[in-house]
Amino acid sequence: MNIKSFFPSVWKQKKTNTEYWTFLNPISPHRGLPDYISLYKEVGWLFAVVSKIAEGISQTGWMILQQKNKEWVEISDENNPVIKLLDKPNPYCDNFDLFFLTSCYLDLIGEAFWYLNFVGKKPVEIWVLYPQFMKVNPGRSQLVESYEYITNKGSVKFSPQEIIHFKRHDPANHLRGVSPLAAGIDDIDSERYSARWNRNFFHNSALPPAIIEAPGKMTDESVRRIRYQWEGEYGGVENAHRLAVLDGGAKFNLVTLTRRDMEFIEGRKLTRENILGLYGVPLAILGVTEGFNRANMETAEYVFAKYVLRPRLSLLEIKISEFLLPHFGENLYFQFDFSAPRDRNTDLAVAEKGFVSGIITRNEARELLGFGATKDGDVYSTSFNVLYEPQEKSVKKSFVNRKLAHIFPVNDMPIIWEGWREKWDRTEGKWIRELKKFFQSQQDDVIQKLKTKKGIIKIMPDEVLFERAFYDELIMSIAKPLLIEALGEGIEASGLLTPAFQVSDPLAIQWIKERAGTKIKGINTTTLQQLRETLAEGIMQGESIPKLTDRVSEVFKVAKGARAEAIARTETLEAFRNGQILTWKKVGYKLVEWWTAEDERVCPECMPRHGKRYPLNGIPERHVNCRCALIAVVEE
Repeated sequence: MNIKSFFPSVWKQKKTNTEYWTFLNPISPHRGLPDYISLYKEVGWLFAVVSKIAEGISQTGWMILQQKNKEWVEISDENNPVIKLLDKPNPYCDNFDLFFLTSCYLDLIGEAFWYLNFVGKKPVEIWVLYPQFMKVNPGRSQLVESYEYITNKGSVKFSPQEIIHFKRHDPANHLRGVSPLAAGIDDIDSERYSARWNRNFFHNSALPPAIIEAPGKMTDESVRRIRYQWEGEYGGVENAHRLAVLDGGAKFNLVTLTRRDMEFIEGRKLTRENILGLYGVPLAILGVTEGFNRANMETAEYVFAKYVLRPRLSLLEIKISEFLLPHFGENLYFQFDFSAPRDRNTDLAVAEKGFVSGIITRNEARELLGFGATKDGDVYSTSFNVLYEPQEKSVKKSFVNRKLAHIFPVNDMPIIWEGWREKWDRTEGKWIRELKKFFQSQQDDVIQKLKTKKGIIKIMPDEVLFERAFYDELIMSIAKPLLIEALGEGIEASGLLTPAFQVSDPLAIQWIKERAGTKIKGINTTTLQQLRETLAEGIMQGESIPKLTDRVSEVFKVAKGARAEAIARTETLEAFRNGQILTWKKVGYKLVEWWTAEDERVCPECMPRHGKRYPLNGIPERHVNCRCALIAVVEE
């Protein structure tokens, strides 16, 4: 639908920009969300944090890549329609406004919506809509049936193809995002009330409360008169430090500051830190440099770039690539031109420890510290007997009849393995929790359909099964962030100090899409098959509705138990291992070594593979519940 048709009077009357936006986004009298937007304007530290993040994102350059002959090449044509669209999304904003507003809404509301105005089959405009006015309507054949924009001027429905929905995932509601402020609203309120207290303090002569004592008994009228006179002549900042004159024997008694009053400022500092903690923004990034030196400032910039900006940029990259670019052709990818600043302290530690342990060469250590290479610097330390030639050389040479060494010291593998296992267990736990809720939803769906049947004579198994398309989309929405998390952990566990690969890489995105589109959808295939078989058997035997319900419950009891655990372990380890493999391929490694847990739980299939080496392109298929790991090997 054309957004102009929803607001025809605006275009006919040719209103000003200000009037247009007022009309486009009227303040609805019925908001379904807390008024987080108003907090942005009321709480100084919240304004500072959200604005700083939005500025960092909107000022980052971007590019459109196209895959040609398995290579990703930047599109440099400024007249390319998608580049022109993102440069000037609509007549009233540019790309800075587009990303700034999107970032603000994500950090305040937890979600943002882009409306795509189509002419023919291609979008020609992008509009950022207020998320608090958007209603997401769930469907049965798909996860989202439609989007509905509701204001006091009326409402309009959009198809899922017309909306790009950016969101911070809410585990309790897969349709909507969740605001960081939901977890920190008490701290936000504390900051608001503290600021008001402070303001009132200064409006009352910047003095703590006082008592005026008069001799004898006073009438109510006398009390009101004295209070009115005192506040009128000595209240307010403009009357501060005026000489006060009291007549009639009245005395002024100052109420001294209590310990609680003196701790007020410390309380505000704690609240400030809690607000910054919600977003992970270091205090120094906001210009508060007390106690910071140059080294600390560099670390703060590094943390802000890597742990605050980079994840948000990755979210935008993935959504734009998946939902906008396919309208302009195949094999297109949106990418921010982003590189995190170096952390000097980290570089120093990496250079020292990396060279001493034999992981990087002397010249690589010098490069990290900003020094030039030396003639004899392409050598590794021999202290840990982990020797291999520089990467550029080893990639070009054959591995035939050459000695190989592990990328990790073998003696350290038990410790490394334990670290990996902790990551696996954490992600597996998330998988299991989500899968249990997912299977419970399916169970409730099927049982509800069964309960509506009064007999079994005309019941066919498929009549009471769940809607496949809806649950396919739902399971993929659950799986994708978990696959991304495990893939990222695998990249970090590749053994490279500076992995030349990220979860936002087109190859990683492609793997996640393929995994979610085949293996993950297969979860529903298995469930449907199990339900068909058990229901068909029950119907053939003439079982009652309660008996058939018991059969359904038994299928999902297994699904929520052993099956959920098996899926969680399989998908976690598969994503983790592929994160390692994709990274190793990127830098040119050729071989991996298979490692088992070497305990009593190792299956007969995997036991003979322990210590065996395979080419990266020829790794044997892993079975369900496989716990084995891979280690890259390089030339000595």
